[in-house]
Amino acid sequence: MKPTLLVLFGLFILLISIDCMRPGVREDEGVRADVAASEPGWQPVGDRVCYRAPEFERLSSAERRRQRGDVLYEVTRRWRGKVDDSFRLPEDLVGRLETVLLQQPEQIERLVAADFLLCSRWASGGLTQVGYAEALAALLEEIERNTCSHASYEMVTQYLEVDRRWQFELPLCQGDRIRLDPSAGYYTVEYQGNDEETVWITAEGDRSHPTAGTDYPCPSDGCFAGQLLARFVDRAGRATVFPVGLGTKFVATADGTLSFAINDIDLYDNRFRVVDGVKDFLLIEIRPASGESGR
Repeated sequence: MKPTLLVLFGLFILLISIDCMRPGVREDEGVRADVAASEPGWQPVGDRVCYRAPEFERLSSAERRRQRGDVLYEVTRRWRGKVDDSFRLPEDLVGRLETVLLQQPEQIERLVAADFLLCSRWASGGLTQVGYAEALAALLEEIERNTCSHASYEMVTQYLEVDRRWQFELPLCQGDRIRLDPSAGYYTVEYQGNDEETVWITAEGDRSHPTAGTDYPCPSDGCFAGQLLARFVDRAGRATVFPVGLGTKFVATADGTLSFAINDIDLYDNRFRVVDGVKDFLLIEIRPASGESGR
């Protein structure tokens, strides 16, 4: 059996174990019954210690939220090698775990239950640190695939290039409403060799050159050559391209990502205008637009 299949099979068994853990864990899963049935907190497993979370469903709402934070703090310390210097997870994995769990604290309960099982298996010699990390990473990826964190930002700004394809990916959740506003920098999508003969445009595009029915990235009515575009791709891979122009609103109809590009086929002759040594730029500002209607 290939290593990848072994990890996925192990994760499947682990998830079944979590769902069935009421209130202890079967001994045939590599966790001693006396450890699984003991009080919350740091528990000895062989010559190691593992952190067992409380029974969250028995706590009040306020206490449940508080305990989530306490539990995450403790297991994060162990992941970083501050509890047992013989055990340390890769820092990039720990960072991803922290980011997702701080954004989705309800997932702390599930992941910490899984971590206790993994830790107990590792402490009893039934799992390597590499296998431990792979199982946690697989569970994290499953959480990321099936949940979406709504944006909490007030504004995101991103500089865009006019000679690149789709760039910058902004995660969006179904129902998210945003406002897109570009800067008024000048650029061209057809440099003529000198500034005087070149047509300089803004994010609005060249209004004399509609691209409806063409091979341009945006072949719909209301699209123009050189116009700033946005592309929304949902988790199923379905893409929707629409013009941003000088500004627009957008409502995500599913979970997905939003990226940006210029409405052009050949990018080799695209460039920003330079005046007195100062180069123009294209900046997109993205703000929440709660309550506003969008596309």
